[in-house]
Amino acid sequence: MRLALALTGFIGAASLSSTARALDAEVEALTLGQFYGLRSIADEALDQTRFSQSLRVNLFNIAPENKLYFVSHLRLDANAALTDAETAQIGAITEYQRATVSLLVGYLAGRNLWKRVDFGLGRQLSIDALDYFVYDGLRLAVNTPWYFGVEALAGFQVRGTSALGFSAFQPWGTHEADDTGAAPVFGVAVYARDVHFGGFRTEGRAAWRRVFNGAIVEERVGAHVEQMLAHLVTVNLGATYNLVFDGFDEVTAGARVRLFDRRLQVAAEYFRATPRFDADSIWNVFSTYASDDVRAKVTFEISESLEVFARALVRFFSNRVFPTDAVQDAMVSDRGGAIGARYLSRTTGRLALECGGEASFQAGWGGDRIATDAYAIVSAWQRRILVQSRFTFVNLADDIGPRRTGNYVGFVLGATYRILRGTSLGVLTETLVNDTRNLFRFYVALESSLTFWDDPVDMNRARAVGTTP
Repeated sequence: MRLALALTGFIGAASLSSTARALDAEVEALTLGQFYGLRSIADEALDQTRFSQSLRVNLFNIAPENKLYFVSHLRLDANAALTDAETAQIGAITEYQRATVSLLVGYLAGRNLWKRVDFGLGRQLSIDALDYFVYDGLRLAVNTPWYFGVEALAGFQVRGTSALGFSAFQPWGTHEADDTGAAPVFGVAVYARDVHFGGFRTEGRAAWRRVFNGAIVEERVGAHVEQMLAHLVTVNLGATYNLVFDGFDEVTAGARVRLFDRRLQVAAEYFRATPRFDADSIWNVFSTYASDDVRAKVTFEISESLEVFARALVRFFSNRVFPTDAVQDAMVSDRGGAIGARYLSRTTGRLALECGGEASFQAGWGGDRIATDAYAIVSAWQRRILVQSRFTFVNLADDIGPRRTGNYVGFVLGATYRILRGTSLGVLTETLVNDTRNLFRFYVALESSLTFWDDPVDMNRARAVGTTP
């Protein structure tokens, strides 16, 4: 909280001098309270009370033409229902401790410096051909005049034991108690840029990254390319290769076709995934098997307000009764699909409506599931009041956990009131009922944002280039 107050004070001081320095600022705060009950393994009622405070602080136009900017996102999570004994038992599992403070991102960035250089310095989230990755360090990219750029990064991986750290993007099979010491990371990438001709456009990226923690924890290479043909067809291919385990982690291939002025879209995708863990994880002694997904989706826009869709999935994966079995492999398939519709009124009047729903099924190894889901969102009084509701019904036949077999009915009802420009208060209730129990959850959310902009057009431009987290 001290850091949050310090950042807020810094923004306040910066805003006072925004006229002289042309510095624009944006502060967003979200307070969320959750009150709900759970059932333990012994079928005992457990009351839970959790609070979350999120603070975003963004600075733009630190240099002319927004070539320098700063973004940050700080979050506090607290579980007020934990006792001292429970907190002691939880130990090093950060996500379940009584209170945690995490800095999700916080970095100074520059773009198009000297018309060639981009950089980022601080805690950054990288989303590329490899995966999602958070690190503390420096990213430097050079955009060449020959339709490609090169990038390098160096720093330390953000883990649960890092300063203001969190473990959401750590490799699977990682135990935070073993995360002693820093984990240096290095990476390089090559990417295509501004490769287009008429209706043809090419985007692509190839990357390599290595993480140490006394020894190599992770080392991967990956590439992804997307090709648009005549504004009608988009084809994408991608793969990541694990150099530690000498095998592919993921392979993907897909295509999307747009017809009838883009009112009809047909997409298909193949996705192969092999579970991998941290290189020194104990889970690597167990056998893991790849799964192959084939997915398809068709969307048709009947009008500007109404669209219908259908999607399907078939999954194949290898399964053994015991890890030592060599002759009892079996190809097991899951299959599923859904049909649905979405309606969005585009009126600019006092009342606006969005509603939709879908019916879906999933069948295969482990059990079957049939579900229906419908929602509605109504905004009124010049969008100052927002009311939302959702109804869900699920019939579940679980072969692995027979106790979960049965019918489930869920209902959500909530409302948000915009008190002032940038400030709103919302409440939401959620109920889940099945054949044996009734669970209830209650949310309260207070959201507030302040902006200090000399020119609203500059704010829109800053958002358009993706500089807000």
